[in-house]
Amino acid sequence: MADERCLTTDLYALIGSAAGEFIADDRAFGIHDLILTLHTRQSGLKEGECRQLYDSVIRLLAGLMH
Repeated sequence: MADERCLTTDLYALIGSAAGEFIADDRAFGIHDLILTLHTRQSGLKEGECRQLYDSVIRLLAGLMH
């Protein structure tokens, strides 16, 4: 991604799908919980563009925590 600070629909989709897991189970969650969920999903992926997307969204969320 040329500029990972620029939010794309793919980033929103990853955040939304991670949040959806918590919402579906009626569980409270925070940014850290989303990061852990996304990291778990990412660990099962092979190298490639999709992994870079996960890296970008994880960095974005981590930046919000600081």
